Amino acid sequence: MRRTWLFLPFAVIPAAFWLLGNDALLFLAWWLAITLNGLIWWPLAARLLPAGDHGWTLAKGMGLALSSGSAFLLHHLSPFPFKRGWLIALLLLTAIIIWSMNIWQPKLTGAAVKPLLNIEKNNSWSYIGIMETIFALALLFWLFTRGLKPELDSLEKFMNIGFMNSIWRSESMPAVDMWFSGGNINYYYFGHYASTWLARLTNIRPIIAYQLAMASLPALSIVLSAAFGLHLMLSLRKPVISNNQGRFAKLYKSIAVALAAVSSGLLLVIGGNQHAFIYSDKSPVRRLTSFLISKSILPGSNEDAFWFANSTRYIGYNPETTDKTIHEFPYYSYLVADLHAHVINLVFVLSLLLIILAFVKRGPSISKNIRDLLRQPYYYLMSAFLAIFMMANFWDFIIYFALICLVMWIFFSRTTGRAVTLAGIPIFLLQSALVMIVFLKISNPLLALPLYLAAAIINYLIGKRVSDGLSSAGSHMGWIFFLAHLFALPFNLEFEPIAKEIAITVARSPISQLWVLWGAHIAAGTIYLLWLFFRQRRPKLRRTFPPLPQQTELAIESETSIPNSIKQAVTAAMSDPADRLLAAIFLMGVFLIVLPELVYVVDIYSGDFKRANTMFKFTYQAFVLLSLVWGCTAASILTYVFNMGSRGHSLMLNHTNKKNKLGSRSISSLVIAGLLIVMVLIPIWYPLSATKQWLGPLSRDRYRGLDALELFALKDSANISGSSPGELAADVSAIKWLNENVVGQPVVLESFGDSYTDYERISAFTGLPTIIGWQTHEWLWRTSEENPDAFSTVVV
Repeated sequence: MRRTWLFLPFAVIPAAFWLLGNDALLFLAWWLAITLNGLIWWPLAARLLPAGDHGWTLAKGMGLALSSGSAFLLHHLSPFPFKRGWLIALLLLTAIIIWSMNIWQPKLTGAAVKPLLNIEKNNSWSYIGIMETIFALALLFWLFTRGLKPELDSLEKFMNIGFMNSIWRSESMPAVDMWFSGGNINYYYFGHYASTWLARLTNIRPIIAYQLAMASLPALSIVLSAAFGLHLMLSLRKPVISNNQGRFAKLYKSIAVALAAVSSGLLLVIGGNQHAFIYSDKSPVRRLTSFLISKSILPGSNEDAFWFANSTRYIGYNPETTDKTIHEFPYYSYLVADLHAHVINLVFVLSLLLIILAFVKRGPSISKNIRDLLRQPYYYLMSAFLAIFMMANFWDFIIYFALICLVMWIFFSRTTGRAVTLAGIPIFLLQSALVMIVFLKISNPLLALPLYLAAAIINYLIGKRVSDGLSSAGSHMGWIFFLAHLFALPFNLEFEPIAKEIAITVARSPISQLWVLWGAHIAAGTIYLLWLFFRQRRPKLRRTFPPLPQQTELAIESETSIPNSIKQAVTAAMSDPADRLLAAIFLMGVFLIVLPELVYVVDIYSGDFKRANTMFKFTYQAFVLLSLVWGCTAASILTYVFNMGSRGHSLMLNHTNKKNKLGSRSISSLVIAGLLIVMVLIPIWYPLSATKQWLGPLSRDRYRGLDALELFALKDSANISGSSPGELAADVSAIKWLNENVVGQPVVLESFGDSYTDYERISAFTGLPTIIGWQTHEWLWRTSEENPDAFSTVVV
């Protein structure tokens, strides 16, 4: 009966034809491609996360990353062509290897399939059916929204569709830069390759595949973030269920698991920051906002009507200052539909976070010797994803390498019994310096790689001299750093690194404005950590006489387990691996908000915008991490209350054999959980305010299809004098002719114009290179240590 859940996703198909018309066939082809590719990697994902959906959701993200990543690197290493038949053959070979051999041992057996044979034990079919249905519904909804606004002529869309078209025409990598004839794309474009890879598999041209890829990002992100909450509850935090508790216990457990999954997906993919709740026109706290502004507690003004982009351009804009910043988040990205690097890579980020969760579930262990270090399978898997980040969105490589190190430090500290020692601090500083000096000073990847290996070996050997969590993490981080660069070497050999100069921040954000943006997220995590800390106090027992044996045992535990120092209290609060993981993620999220207030990465942007890009990339991931923590808080607290209730049920406190009533600690915990649930209204206020502003009414009669060129032909372009719709119709005809008749990538001569305009439309929509395109973008892509003044030496 449980397998009947697998039929649930098929109910989406009639809805797709009703909503999308003939475009439903495209929807089905894209859905099938993602699902079949995930199926290839399912045995590996099932071994990592055997509970819940049995790794089914992780397999989707992992499959997209590793299948397309393998092909991408093969293009760089060999004449392996970017053709459909070759890509399908590689997928079939991958499927044979994964499904026929044991994942962890070098023996050709059917052991990889065995975990799938036990799927009934964990009720996994129902989880799989539900998660697949959520994915299909999300993909359908976001594809429908793309049909409401399918234009590709705003923001970064020319760049993104240009990359896809250029990759589509290429038979090898790196792909040709459509805006710099004679040159290759010198940008982190693997995410665009992965999208075009799916397009090639389904044989859907980029002009349509762009819309499908953009719709699949929130769909994959919502199920992957939900899977994080699901597996945190089922894999790391297991409710205590005794045999005599029956259906109520299972229902309680299901509610807690569902709450974590739904909250995580909702907060990360649908929610926004706190700005809209405070400043939007219909906000319940608008009068309070006006009062705070009048008393100069909040800067700026709320007199202007709220516009959904205001939540991403607040610091530096309200009030106007010389320190203008960017602080976007996923829902805004999905609305404006820029298929940009940081948006695509979020799918891979969430997949890595699930792998880190599986790593924690397994129990991070300190390698006894170098041979043991070489045989750690999770290090290879995490390094592979870090390598993908290097090729897709380099900022995420730094961020999540640091998170992995933080997780290892926290868990190794528990293993060694000491987080840090006096001798461990200089050891760790030396370990970090050995890696960072090479990273910052050596730009040649072939020269840097052996130096990274040497640093990894030295770090491991000197880390063995001190037994604490910090130096132990340092002894392992060099190996992961080396592996990531080894896996990304084929890409890095063809890539000229952008300069990596760090400067001290001069202007800083007012605390009140930081609170407006991230106050609710930080408050939710802080409340949870404080609850973890203070829950260690044991309640007083109502004693009976003579005391029951179980009651005496509980009383002894109550007297001996009260922490008598901060260190003991923190150790007790972090006794659960799920709590340690959430603490690490929360600390990293807060750190990413604080970091742009201290330093920024120097790039081509200067003056009022010099730290805008740094804040953008760091706080984007801060939002992701803090949303996941918040999503798991209320469910974790409810599980704790249930576990206490289960324990109280078995430890009778009187002779009448009645259940122990909820104590004051349980009641306060329920109040805190309720508060955290109600607070979700704050980030959810953003989509309620923003969606209609950008997309208009979500009505079926407004669906215009997925072909952006048809609408582009009707446009009254701001770059052509006069006011006349249909000015670009002839250009669209030329674009279609070129796409149908021109093979390869000969250079086209196209008039040059500024970035974020309709100039370079032919090269963008065909992938045929022109002499020079959007200069601001080329300026950024070509700026490196070798060309620090790329604007004057390369672009003009």
